[in-house]
Amino acid sequence: THNREILHTIPIGYQIDNRALSNNPVGLTGEYLTGQFFIIDSDKNYMKDVVSLCNKAGLEISQMYSEPFASASVTLDEYHKELGVAIADIGGGTTDGIVFQKGKPVKCFTIDIAGAMMTKDIAIGLNLSLTEAEKVKYIFGLDELATQYKTHDIYGREITVTNQQIGNILKPRVLDLAKHLAKELRMFRGNLGAGIILTGGGSEVKNISNFLREKFDINVNQAFPFFGSENDKQRFPTRLATSIGLLNLEICRQKSIEKSKEKSWKVKYIDHFFNWVKELS
Repeated sequence: THNREILHTIPIGYQIDNRALSNNPVGLTGEYLTGQFFIIDSDKNYMKDVVSLCNKAGLEISQMYSEPFASASVTLDEYHKELGVAIADIGGGTTDGIVFQKGKPVKCFTIDIAGAMMTKDIAIGLNLSLTEAEKVKYIFGLDELATQYKTHDIYGREITVTNQQIGNILKPRVLDLAKHLAKELRMFRGNLGAGIILTGGGSEVKNISNFLREKFDINVNQAFPFFGSENDKQRFPTRLATSIGLLNLEICRQKSIEKSKEKSWKVKYIDHFFNWVKELS
């Protein structure tokens, strides 16, 4: 549509004539070449605002990526993608997801329920500041163990918060998130062999994986982003999944560009060599 713009295009496979799809058709022969691509688009005006904001901060944008695609690049292994998996990055404002089938992305989605909404629910329900509400959200989460925490409400009065109070507030909101996730993943029922992977800051809410596992009746697990060299990968907090993923994708892109330039130089050199041989003959 007129208000959407392509963010990036991911090749799914290539087909030569009537052959089966191939990940790499280089070296094959045929008459017709067709390709299948997974296209991720975004709101055109939103993208303009992001570019404008970065430019004002003195930053130059080299490439833009979908948030869940970036998170998936540092939280999922290839066997997850082959088995079928859905990743849900529970951020502050939204929960962004992407689904992989047979190693390829097949769907992206965004749900307007995430960590900030959970925090606001607690703040309103218990008359707490957003800072204190955020703190108790992570202290208790959906933990069933009886615990207490002393804090002060927005009027300065000392109050005691219990895990039961927090659970009663959080459960309806997480259940609402679960219903939206179920709607987005309905068409993949029975095809998510690796289940649902949670990441992002919201995945750190205690017991949220177990809660969603019971609702979906499939594996739901939390995944941390890993980044570094092949022999020295380090684990980072889930709230940094998108940031680490963006860094990883950009490094991969730069390596691909360098490899392409190196390959182009070699091809050019070989062409000159053959031309020289032809002239001698």
